[in-house]
Amino acid sequence: MRLKKLTITLILITFLGLSSIAQKTEKDNSVSIKISYSCIDKVLEKVIGDLEKDYPLQFQYNPIDVEKQRITINAENLSSETFLKQALKNTGLKFKINESNVILYTSKKDDSLGSIESTSKKTVSGYILDAETTESLIGATVYDLASGKGTVTNEYGFFSMTLPSGPITLQASYIGYQSDENKIMLQQDEEISFELSSGALIEEVVITSEAASEPIYQRSQMSQLTIPVGQLKAIPVILGE
Repeated sequence: MRLKKLTITLILITFLGLSSIAQKTEKDNSVSIKISYSCIDKVLEKVIGDLEKDYPLQFQYNPIDVEKQRITINAENLSSETFLKQALKNTGLKFKINESNVILYTSKKDDSLGSIESTSKKTVSGYILDAETTESLIGATVYDLASGKGTVTNEYGFFSMTLPSGPITLQASYIGYQSDENKIMLQQDEEISFELSSGALIEEVVITSEAASEPIYQRSQMSQLTIPVGQLKAIPVILGE
């Protein structure tokens, strides 16, 4: 019985040792890959395709992170790690190598994996009301001067928009009311309400005339009727001459 247990123990130790050696060998193989590659201003996604075709590497990435990146490199017999450092140095991308897998990701302060949107989006919402009666203004317009996006209020005077985070300038307007603006730094979901005053301001209008003429109120001439002499003679005389 003891001999049997000893045999099983030896088999397990041998198996674990071989597994460890195999894993170490696989990792060493990924590190020992030597890359020779040259390109000038080439789209990063095409460079990745070339590397996957010519070398035992598989890349994982967010297409949005690499779609506008271009690479210029002249590498000769470089390790995969050194090659990637040189290729990605001006892209803002980082990488991690896990055996034969290469993970590309955007830089973060905590150096964690994943993609960061360069401009995250937040929601700004609220109501547009009459300043005097506090009644909801239906169909009022809200417009962000920074992004050029806008919307209108619903039957409750409520509006909601999703905008890029950062400085925004919201302008609220409604027919017959004075417009109003509100500037904020949009870093989280915000609620903003507008109270518009009735009576839109109309600029003064001045009417001028270049022709010199006598003012109407100074004219003393009565109304007159002009009849040609020939037509006057043709008029029949009543009761004789």
